[in-house]
Amino acid sequence: MSALALVLHLALASPGLPPPGLAPRLDPGPFGGGELLASSVGVLAGDAAVVGGAYYTLRLFANGTLDPSAKNFRRTAYAFGTAAILVPPLTAVLLARWARAEPASGATWKALVLALVGQGAALAAGYALAPHYWVVLPAQVIAIGAGTTLGLHWGSGRRAAHAPPPDARREPADPGRSEGAARAPLCPDPALAIAPGVAPPRG
Repeated sequence: MSALALVLHLALASPGLPPPGLAPRLDPGPFGGGELLASSVGVLAGDAAVVGGAYYTLRLFANGTLDPSAKNFRRTAYAFGTAAILVPPLTAVLLARWARAEPASGATWKALVLALVGQGAALAAGYALAPHYWVVLPAQVIAIGAGTTLGLHWGSGRRAAHAPPPDARREPADPGRSEGAARAPLCPDPALAIAPGVAPPRG
Protein backbone atom coordinates (compact mmCIF):
# COMPACT_ATOMS: atom_id res chain seq x y z
CA MET A 1 0.00 0.00 0.00
CA SER A 2 2.91 2.33 0.80
CA ALA A 3 4.48 1.54 -2.59
CA LEU A 4 1.29 2.56 -4.41
CA ALA A 5 1.16 5.82 -2.45
CA LEU A 6 4.81 6.51 -3.34
CA VAL A 7 4.15 5.93 -7.05
CA LEU A 8 1.13 8.25 -7.02
CA HIS A 9 3.13 10.93 -5.21
CA LEU A 10 5.95 10.76 -7.76
CA ALA A 11 3.52 10.84 -10.69
CA LEU A 12 1.75 13.94 -9.38
CA ALA A 13 5.03 15.66 -8.56
CA SER A 14 6.54 15.07 -12.02
CA PRO A 15 6.90 18.22 -14.18
CA GLY A 16 5.20 16.56 -17.14
CA LEU A 17 1.76 16.73 -15.48
CA PRO A 18 0.63 20.35 -15.06
CA PRO A 19 -1.98 21.19 -12.44
CA PRO A 20 -5.59 20.94 -13.69
CA GLY A 21 -6.14 24.71 -13.42
CA LEU A 22 -3.13 25.42 -15.67
CA ALA A 23 -3.82 22.85 -18.38
CA PRO A 24 -4.40 24.40 -21.84
CA ARG A 25 -7.94 24.20 -23.16
CA LEU A 26 -8.49 23.43 -26.82
CA ASP A 27 -10.98 25.19 -29.05
CA PRO A 28 -13.77 22.66 -29.68
CA GLY A 29 -13.98 23.82 -33.30
CA PRO A 30 -16.83 25.00 -35.52
CA PHE A 31 -20.12 23.33 -36.46
CA GLY A 32 -21.30 22.78 -32.91
CA GLY A 33 -24.95 21.82 -32.60
CA GLY A 34 -25.85 24.74 -30.34
CA GLU A 35 -24.20 27.30 -32.59
CA LEU A 36 -25.82 25.97 -35.75
CA LEU A 37 -29.25 25.87 -34.12
CA ALA A 38 -28.88 29.40 -32.75
CA SER A 39 -27.70 30.77 -36.11
CA SER A 40 -30.63 29.09 -37.90
CA VAL A 41 -33.08 30.66 -35.45
CA GLY A 42 -31.34 34.00 -35.99
CA VAL A 43 -31.69 33.74 -39.77
CA LEU A 44 -35.41 32.97 -39.54
CA ALA A 45 -35.94 35.73 -36.97
CA GLY A 46 -34.12 38.26 -39.17
CA ASP A 47 -36.16 37.31 -42.25
CA ALA A 48 -39.38 37.52 -40.22
CA ALA A 49 -38.42 40.97 -38.93
CA VAL A 50 -37.73 42.25 -42.45
CA VAL A 51 -40.96 40.81 -43.89
CA GLY A 52 -42.98 42.09 -40.95
CA GLY A 53 -41.50 45.56 -41.26
CA ALA A 54 -42.22 45.63 -44.98
CA TYR A 55 -45.83 44.56 -44.44
CA TYR A 56 -46.35 47.18 -41.75
CA THR A 57 -44.84 49.88 -43.99
CA LEU A 58 -47.17 48.92 -46.85
CA ARG A 59 -50.11 49.24 -44.46
CA LEU A 60 -48.91 52.75 -43.62
CA PHE A 61 -48.86 53.60 -47.32
CA ALA A 62 -52.33 52.12 -47.80
CA ASN A 63 -53.79 54.03 -44.83
CA GLY A 64 -52.37 57.30 -46.03
CA THR A 65 -50.07 57.68 -43.02
CA LEU A 66 -47.13 57.82 -45.42
CA ASP A 67 -47.41 59.76 -48.63
CA PRO A 68 -47.57 57.17 -51.47
CA SER A 69 -45.20 59.10 -53.71
CA ALA A 70 -42.56 57.68 -55.98
CA LYS A 71 -39.83 59.24 -53.83
CA ASN A 72 -41.11 57.58 -50.66
CA PHE A 73 -41.53 54.23 -52.39
CA ARG A 74 -37.98 54.44 -53.72
CA ARG A 75 -36.54 55.25 -50.30
CA THR A 76 -38.53 52.46 -48.70
CA ALA A 77 -37.33 49.95 -51.29
CA TYR A 78 -33.70 50.93 -50.68
CA ALA A 79 -34.12 50.70 -46.92
CA PHE A 80 -35.74 47.28 -46.97
CA GLY A 81 -33.29 45.99 -49.57
CA THR A 82 -30.41 46.92 -47.27
CA ALA A 83 -32.22 45.45 -44.26
CA ALA A 84 -32.87 42.19 -46.11
CA ILE A 85 -29.12 41.84 -46.71
CA LEU A 86 -27.84 42.88 -43.28
CA VAL A 87 -30.44 41.89 -40.69
CA PRO A 88 -30.52 38.05 -41.08
CA PRO A 89 -26.70 37.67 -40.83
CA LEU A 90 -26.60 40.06 -37.89
CA THR A 91 -29.27 38.26 -35.88
CA ALA A 92 -27.68 34.90 -36.72
CA VAL A 93 -24.27 36.04 -35.46
CA LEU A 94 -25.67 37.54 -32.26
CA LEU A 95 -27.59 34.40 -31.32
CA ALA A 96 -24.72 32.09 -32.28
CA ARG A 97 -22.30 34.19 -30.23
CA TRP A 98 -24.60 33.81 -27.25
CA ALA A 99 -24.66 30.01 -27.70
CA ARG A 100 -21.07 29.48 -28.85
CA ALA A 101 -18.86 26.77 -27.38
CA GLU A 102 -15.99 28.09 -25.28
CA PRO A 103 -13.14 28.73 -25.59
CA ALA A 104 -13.72 30.28 -29.02
CA SER A 105 -10.56 31.44 -30.77
CA GLY A 106 -12.36 33.51 -33.42
CA ALA A 107 -14.11 36.87 -33.21
CA THR A 108 -17.56 38.32 -33.73
CA TRP A 109 -16.47 40.49 -36.64
CA LYS A 110 -15.05 37.45 -38.43
CA ALA A 111 -18.35 35.64 -37.96
CA LEU A 112 -20.26 38.65 -39.30
CA VAL A 113 -18.04 38.95 -42.39
CA LEU A 114 -18.42 35.25 -43.23
CA ALA A 115 -22.16 35.41 -42.52
CA LEU A 116 -22.48 38.27 -45.02
CA VAL A 117 -20.58 36.18 -47.55
CA GLY A 118 -23.04 33.34 -46.92
CA GLN A 119 -25.95 35.75 -47.35
CA GLY A 120 -24.56 36.82 -50.71
CA ALA A 121 -24.19 33.19 -51.75
CA ALA A 122 -27.80 32.46 -50.76
CA LEU A 123 -29.13 35.44 -52.72
CA ALA A 124 -27.03 34.43 -55.72
CA ALA A 125 -28.50 30.92 -55.54
CA GLY A 126 -32.02 32.35 -55.50
CA TYR A 127 -31.24 34.57 -58.48
CA ALA A 128 -29.70 31.67 -60.42
CA LEU A 129 -32.66 29.35 -59.74
CA ALA A 130 -35.39 31.94 -60.41
CA PRO A 131 -38.37 31.74 -60.33
CA HIS A 132 -37.80 29.17 -57.54
CA TYR A 133 -37.06 31.81 -54.95
CA TRP A 134 -37.93 29.50 -52.07
CA VAL A 135 -34.38 28.10 -52.27
CA VAL A 136 -33.11 31.32 -50.69
CA LEU A 137 -34.37 30.34 -47.24
CA PRO A 138 -32.61 26.93 -46.91
CA ALA A 139 -29.53 28.39 -48.61
CA GLN A 140 -29.49 31.16 -46.01
CA VAL A 141 -29.75 28.71 -43.12
CA ILE A 142 -26.88 26.60 -44.47
CA ALA A 143 -24.52 29.30 -45.75
CA ILE A 144 -25.01 31.85 -42.98
CA GLY A 145 -24.85 29.16 -40.29
CA ALA A 146 -21.61 27.72 -41.69
CA GLY A 147 -20.02 31.16 -42.03
CA THR A 148 -21.05 32.16 -38.52
CA THR A 149 -19.64 29.13 -36.75
CA LEU A 150 -16.43 29.24 -38.81
CA GLY A 151 -15.87 32.88 -37.90
CA LEU A 152 -16.42 32.24 -34.19
CA HIS A 153 -13.64 29.60 -34.18
CA TRP A 154 -11.29 31.01 -36.83
CA GLY A 155 -8.13 31.67 -34.87
CA SER A 156 -5.17 30.03 -33.14
CA GLY A 157 -7.34 27.17 -31.89
CA ARG A 158 -5.74 27.01 -28.46
CA ARG A 159 -6.04 29.05 -25.30
CA ALA A 160 -4.51 28.58 -21.89
CA ALA A 161 -7.00 28.77 -19.06
CA HIS A 162 -5.88 30.50 -15.87
CA ALA A 163 -2.27 30.68 -17.01
CA PRO A 164 0.01 32.28 -14.43
CA PRO A 165 1.77 35.51 -15.32
CA PRO A 166 5.26 35.21 -16.85
CA ASP A 167 6.94 36.55 -13.70
CA ALA A 168 5.36 33.83 -11.56
CA ARG A 169 6.87 31.06 -13.70
CA ARG A 170 10.43 32.29 -13.20
CA GLU A 171 12.49 30.57 -10.52
CA PRO A 172 13.73 33.00 -7.89
CA ALA A 173 17.46 33.37 -7.66
CA ASP A 174 19.31 32.10 -4.58
CA PRO A 175 19.87 35.23 -2.48
CA GLY A 176 22.46 33.59 -0.19
CA ARG A 177 24.52 32.42 -3.10
CA SER A 178 24.49 35.77 -4.84
CA GLU A 179 25.42 37.65 -1.66
CA GLY A 180 28.25 35.25 -0.99
CA ALA A 181 29.55 35.73 -4.50
CA ALA A 182 29.37 39.48 -4.04
CA ARG A 183 31.40 39.31 -0.80
CA ALA A 184 34.10 37.02 -2.21
CA PRO A 185 37.46 38.87 -2.10
CA LEU A 186 39.37 39.37 -5.29
CA CYS A 187 43.06 38.50 -5.26
CA PRO A 188 44.85 39.36 -8.49
CA ASP A 189 48.26 37.98 -7.36
CA PRO A 190 48.35 34.77 -5.28
CA ALA A 191 51.86 35.63 -3.97
CA LEU A 192 50.48 38.70 -2.23
CA ALA A 193 47.86 36.74 -0.36
CA ILE A 194 48.61 36.58 3.36
CA ALA A 195 47.16 33.84 5.47
CA PRO A 196 45.41 35.03 8.63
CA GLY A 197 47.66 34.89 11.75
CA VAL A 198 50.95 35.09 9.77
CA ALA A 199 53.00 38.24 10.10
CA PRO A 200 54.07 39.92 6.89
CA PRO A 201 57.78 39.58 6.05
CA ARG A 202 60.02 42.50 6.90
CA GLY A 203 62.39 43.90 4.31
